[in-house]
Formats: sequence, structure tokens, C-alpha cells
Amino acid sequence: MFEIGSTLREARERRGVALAEAEEVTRIRARYLAALEDERFAELPGQAYARSFLREYGEFLGLEGDRLATEYDLRFTRPQPTYVEPVSVRDRGWPWRGTLIAFLVAAGILVVVLALVVPSGGKPKPKAGPVTHHHPAPPPVQKPTPPPPKPSHTAVPHLQLVAARGNCWLEIHGGSQRGPLLYEGTLARGGSLAFARRFLWIRVGAPSALDVRLNGRPLTFNAGPAPVDLQFALRGLKSVA
Repeated sequence: MFEIGSTLREARERRGVALAEAEEVTRIRARYLAALEDERFAELPGQAYARSFLREYGEFLGLEGDRLATEYDLRFTRPQPTYVEPVSVRDRGWPWRGTLIAFLVAAGILVVVLALVVPSGGKPKPKAGPVTHHHPAPPPVQKPTPPPPKPSHTAVPHLQLVAARGNCWLEIHGGSQRGPLLYEGTLARGGSLAFARRFLWIRVGAPSALDVRLNGRPLTFNAGPAPVDLQFALRGLKSVA
């Protein structure tokens, strides 16, 4: 078992990142980031937000976001109470009660029929006309209500870098510039790299030769002749000084 808050704080301080900078990149308010580092989870909007914030902040700092969320569930999530519906128990006495009731009902019907067929005075009653039976309409069929959709987890974006128009030198870090080095080298023309990360810092040596695609959708950036530093965060790509 490890401490969630101290792990986040130490990772941020090792990289020299201030809370304000982390807020700008992750789009999570600085007071919530501070609450995560102090393990003051009651100050967050809810348990679902706590899990999501831990994943995003951990990924930004180069940590395993899913492991942080799992540790939070093990230590801080309260189990939901289980409701057991009561089961009624039938009265098992009088095992022949059903037969007796059926016999009494049949006897009552017989008495009513005899009273109609043989009335007082000995004269048979005239036959009644045909009886029309009205069958009630069947009740409408109710379609089962579909269960509410389960909340979906935030999908990890798929970022692809393609040297479409020439060779391109790249330096790529996870999270920020001080994060772990993921790639450094020259990408030959026609070559490509793919990353399933929420936060990346990218230095591009030949921006005019590079195409960047997010889940197959092209992203635009300053593609001049000079090298450029890019920060990828969640769904956007922007140039950084």
C-alpha cells in the first residue's frame, strides 16, 4: 500500500511543476489538485470525480493513473448497502383446504342452477335468449424499461505523429517537459508513431514535415520552418514557449 497524496506531491515537486501550471494543462482546479495531494477527498464533488481527477493528474505526472484510482477505491470508497427483499412464506397448514373450497364453490353453483331451472310453483321458466359474452380487451403489453446507461470512463486518446513530407526529429515526454522520456530520434519520411496518453510534451525539429492526428482527426499547429515545442492535453494541441 502506498500513500496517494504524498506520491502525487513528490512526483510534481521532482518535475518542478507548480499547481497553477498543472491546473492549466489538466484543466482541473488547483484547489482540487491540492486536495488530492492532501487526501482531502471529501472536498471533491464526488467519488466519480475523485477517480477521474486521480487518473488525469497521475497521467500528467507520469504515474499510473489507474493504479491511483484503484488504491482510492480500496481505501476510501464506502460499500453500498445490499437490500434483500423479504420472501413471504405460505401457510402450509390445511393441505386439503383447496379441495374443500372447490367443493363448496361447485355446490353453490349447483344450488343456483337448480333454483333457476325449477322455480317455485312447479312450472318451468321460459327459456332465456342467447347470452352474449363480452370478453374484456387484453391489457396493453408494456415494454420493459431499459436499464439506465452505465457511466462511461473517459477514453484514452490515440495520438499519431506522421512524417508525411520529410524526415522529422522528435523528442517526446510523458506529461510535461520534465516527464519521462518516451521517444527521441529522427522519424524517417513516411514513418509514424502512436501514443495512447492523455498528456504529452513534444519537441518537433521540422514542423512542416509532420502531421498530427487525434483518433484519425488532423490537428493543426504552428508548422513553420523553425523547431517548435507542443503540449498535448486531452483533446487539444498548443504551442508552448
